[in-house]
Amino acid sequence: MRSQRFVSGLRREIQDLVELYEYSSLEKLVHLAIKVKSQFLKKTSFKPTYNDALYKTSWKEKNQTS
Repeated sequence: MRSQRFVSGLRREIQDLVELYEYSSLEKLVHLAIKVKSQFLKKTSFKPTYNDALYKTSWKEKNQTS
């Protein structure tokens, strides 16, 4: 049950690849997902969906521009 929840939270591209492999525990599934993601990143221009700019500026800098 927990493994299904974990897989459903992954990006669709990662889900498709992870579902091709067998795993016996949640820990092995997590390691597999990490491995698949790193391979996917190497082969494509896949980028994280979060905005890097949000994390590079401090709250003080954000308040000064407002």
